[in-house]
Amino acid sequence: MHEMRAVRSSRQKGPNAQISGRELLKLAPLALRAATEGLPKIDFFLKILKLLIICTDCDLIFARVEGGRSIPCAMAVSRQSDSLCLVLKDAGPALQGGSVPEPGREPDLFGVLRRTVCGGKNLVHGYMTAEGTFWTNDAGQLYMNCPETIRKEVFEEAWMMPGHKSLALVPLDAGDAGAGYLQFVFESRDDFSRNEIEVLEDTTRLVAAALVQWHATWSLRERVKELSCMYGIANVLDSPSKPLEDILGEIIEIVPSAWLHEDVAAARITFDGYACATSHFLEGAQSQSAPIVVKGECRGLIEVVYTEFQPKLDEGPFLQEERKLLDTIARAISVRIERRLYEHEQQKIKEQMKQSNRLAMVGQFAAAVAHDINEPLTNILGFAELAAKCPGLPKQAAEDLEKIVGTSLHAREIVRKLLTYGRKMPQKESSVNVNKIVREVLGFFDYRFGKEGIRIELALSEAAGELRADPGQLRQVVSNLLLNAIQAMPNGGGLTVRSSRSDEEIVLIVEDTGCGMTPEVKDKIFIPFFTTKSAHQGTGLGLTVVLEIVTAMRGTIHVESAPGAGTGVEVRLPSVPAPAVPNRGRGRK
Repeated sequence: MHEMRAVRSSRQKGPNAQISGRELLKLAPLALRAATEGLPKIDFFLKILKLLIICTDCDLIFARVEGGRSIPCAMAVSRQSDSLCLVLKDAGPALQGGSVPEPGREPDLFGVLRRTVCGGKNLVHGYMTAEGTFWTNDAGQLYMNCPETIRKEVFEEAWMMPGHKSLALVPLDAGDAGAGYLQFVFESRDDFSRNEIEVLEDTTRLVAAALVQWHATWSLRERVKELSCMYGIANVLDSPSKPLEDILGEIIEIVPSAWLHEDVAAARITFDGYACATSHFLEGAQSQSAPIVVKGECRGLIEVVYTEFQPKLDEGPFLQEERKLLDTIARAISVRIERRLYEHEQQKIKEQMKQSNRLAMVGQFAAAVAHDINEPLTNILGFAELAAKCPGLPKQAAEDLEKIVGTSLHAREIVRKLLTYGRKMPQKESSVNVNKIVREVLGFFDYRFGKEGIRIELALSEAAGELRADPGQLRQVVSNLLLNAIQAMPNGGGLTVRSSRSDEEIVLIVEDTGCGMTPEVKDKIFIPFFTTKSAHQGTGLGLTVVLEIVTAMRGTIHVESAPGAGTGVEVRLPSVPAPAVPNRGRGRK
């Protein structure tokens, strides 16, 4: 303000004070300095108009500038009482004819003035310079006689009051920064001189130069904001260990700062049903969005909104550069998500390869030692059984021999499971009756059922029928399921075995009233070597072997369990079609 006061104190006062070119020397540095202060366009223009009204000693200055990629504006500044009038136009025609002209082309308003006023027969009160400036020394007469369209543009929008004597409309062309005009209005001036009109044209060119400088500064600031935004987002995305939800949450806080009206900008990201947004995000507001595409599929959206209404620019109230920035951010997020999915898949493949190598090594090891282990185990088991038949054995010795037999059987079962899982065993398929296999296997466990206090309930349907399978592998499936049920009921309980036929499948269900499993344990029961049992009770291969066999038979297995509520295992296997019942004819009546 002290700069404006210095300019005002040097101005010559009076109704016919001449507009001097010397004032341009004082205006130029002030205008260019204002252009580099980083002011919003409205504030910048108000400051320029205040300087102009002091330098030219006019009563009112009206400015309209549109085009370029900044906010279109129309405003007026009055010298009386230093009062300000400001109108911000949303969009639409500012100049007669409906659109802002391209830089270097004559605005339609001036074309109409040239044809209707200066070239017409009704008025001799308007003049046009070679530079395209229109001016008159009898604004009142012009107002009374000019066409309605001109009256609206020149007088009503410029807040022309009765008594204003002279006015000058000077076209303003700032190239990419915008185009429009300045209107200087004088209340007491009787006559413009040609020299003064030239000074006003020079003044307008100075304003255009300041506007170009402001636009360059403003554009540079916007690009810096965009680059800062992308740098911040790049740092966030370069965090492989951070959860995706945290990454999206940090990005959404960075995005609004890169937009033109960052103080009223808000953002939101939605991805696969998950949504995160800034605290003041507003549904239904002016918005700009870009899709998040992962592997050719739209999985989400990033949106930027203005919580307060803003004038239209390139894309609604948004700039074309902001569209490119939003698309770039969406692509960066998509690439990071695809990279995370790829890394996850790679990790999964590595784990599978490790598991395959591990199982291959187990198979090789089991094949190498199976013969050497089975031979001494067979001897131990045989001699222990023979010793147990000797009459007159002490009770303690009989119990010890029983433990030797049980331990030897357990060791032989471990070797057999390792062989089964470590390498594919050839199947010897034949027609097998499921109920028969179940009864055979149950007979193996009769002694243990009685010892453990387990009650058996059988519900075997004769309609279950037969299937094509390897009898040995089917026995292994049933025995592993029964063994797991027994180990889940160390204090006794109930064991139910059911069989039935459903469509073209045989259904076998084994249920126990044991301790049950938590969801976390249940999700891992088919993982090789996973077990919750002690080392001498299990290897973690029982259910894995069952799954391998059932899958090879083109069947399915389903487990239901809950802590304290027991476990139920349902196995479904494709059945052999039941044989047709022969037609024996009708009996006698």
